[in-house]
Amino acid sequence: MKNKIATGLILAVLPMTLATVGTTNVKADATHATTFEMKRNDMSKTSGAIVGSYNSKDKKVVGATLPGKSVSFKVSMLKGDSTYLHFAFMHAASGSKGWYFAPMSADGTKLSKADFKDGKSINITNKIGLFAAPDASTVKSVKANDGKLKYKKTSKFLKATVKENDGKYTVTIKNMSKGNYKTPFSSGVWGTEMNGSKAFDHTPSAALSKLATMGHRDDLLKTAEMK
Repeated sequence: MKNKIATGLILAVLPMTLATVGTTNVKADATHATTFEMKRNDMSKTSGAIVGSYNSKDKKVVGATLPGKSVSFKVSMLKGDSTYLHFAFMHAASGSKGWYFAPMSADGTKLSKADFKDGKSINITNKIGLFAAPDASTVKSVKANDGKLKYKKTSKFLKATVKENDGKYTVTIKNMSKGNYKTPFSSGVWGTEMNGSKAFDHTPSAALSKLATMGHRDDLLKTAEMK
């Protein structure tokens, strides 16, 4: 019964946490989600959207991932030995405090084909960190509780795995959050590079803050596409 009540409260609060600034943003996010689906087999694509399965009936929340659910996205393997993966998506319960998940390293998470053997997946959970971008000039690592917001190591919130097949990496993120740590994840943005370097997920910007505080990915996706 407690779990049902908690889930109900999260679904009730989610539209307010990920509230849209108007129907324009909802349509823009939906457009990028559709574009991503149409182009997901484009091997030249080096950025895209992370779109979960939850959409609120009023369309104020689009592409979220609720506790207990998973979201997956495919990343093309780049030429060379390694592909560096960047991404960002909101810890939705954090609201204006702007907590979000991204690779722990500003250079991105390194994926090398040699590490994938016999079709087995690799767990990259310990390579993901929790950050905060409450405004356009701030990106900082979250290392402690912030009022009622509870901090814990990443595995308390999610499990992330990667599997390689036919020149593509499939990244799967499962929302593991429960109890005091329970939170939906917003939709997000991913990008890849041949060489490790600081990217949109660690660079302070209005676009990153908008994702981290409101769950709107549209502007950050444009930033990733422009690199």
